[in-house]
Amino acid sequence: MLTKPGDLDLPFVTWTLDRLVAYLAEHHGLTMKRSRADEILVAEGVRWHTQETWFGERVDPEFAAKRGRSSSSTQTHLRAVS
Repeated sequence: MLTKPGDLDLPFVTWTLDRLVAYLAEHHGLTMKRSRADEILVAEGVRWHTQETWFGERVDPEFAAKRGRSSSSTQTHLRAVS
């Protein structure tokens, strides 16, 4: 959908197929499976963007090497030896 959810006073910032299907059913009385909604969007040339999160693996496999060492202001915690 080209309208941002926030512009419709919805409590989320991005559309998913599930959110779109639920919105269409609740606000417009249109019921369909999410696979059908996806078919329609693809036929109209709408592409889904992948959201990058801070969880999981980084997109750049060399991120740690490029980042470098931690700041010297970061405290070092010593482990107790048993």
